[in-house]
Amino acid sequence: MDRDRLDTDDLPRPVRRFLARCVDAVEQLEIILLLQKHADRSWTPTDVSEALTLPGDAAARDLEVLCGRDLLDVRLGADVRYRFAPGSPELARQVRGVVDAYRASRGAVLAFVTTRRRRSLRDFSDAFKLIEHDDDR
Repeated sequence: MDRDRLDTDDLPRPVRRFLARCVDAVEQLEIILLLQKHADRSWTPTDVSEALTLPGDAAARDLEVLCGRDLLDVRLGADVRYRFAPGSPELARQVRGVVDAYRASRGAVLAFVTTRRRRSLRDFSDAFKLIEHDDDR
């Protein structure tokens, strides 16, 4: 598969399902990939922020979201620390599938995440559009 190809239909169905269910933004995907690659390490939000050049508050928020989706373990101490630790073998397999898809077709994975996000934002904004009724004319 061409690494830069943007055809999201070529992504395996389990990868698309995982991304749709667990990843709201490219930054969250980057966090998953980083923590999965260094699964033996615990990360503070500041560590993640510096490694990925993300704003600190955004990194902290995304880490909390991913923890809530059963992808990370959290430890409270002097610092809040996160470690890649999917809550089930199936979730771990799904993440491995995403990693493989990202390596094979980075553009398609990114396109899927960003297109889904734009669609969600558009659907949200469309909910506030005024509907013109025949009575209003």
